[in-house]
Amino acid sequence: GFSEGDWLVLRDDNNRVLIYSINDGELRHRFFGSNAAMNPRRNQVIVENYPGELTIYDLATGNPQARLRFKAGAVFVRFTLDGKKLFVLTAGQVTYAFDIDQLLKKAG
Repeated sequence: GFSEGDWLVLRDDNNRVLIYSINDGELRHRFFGSNAAMNPRRNQVIVENYPGELTIYDLATGNPQARLRFKAGAVFVRFTLDGKKLFVLTAGQVTYAFDIDQLLKKAG
């Protein structure tokens, strides 16, 4: 697992990503999948729900904000430190960089 801000992210053996509030210890969200990354500046997490299918979730509500699909599974997913961009490396050794604001506009 890992933490970012008030959030603790853990994976369990049922292929779920569990999001806890560090302040109160409460389980806030359960998302199906693995390979998660937190946005360090926004209240968001991205989770690979299925190989090659990633969803950005709003941590305030748990609602999906954007979805991405790739031909191969993701092996590395990270947000930039300013929280404005997302980097994805697939198992096919293809890299992608996304502007978060543009992703949210397209999804909305």
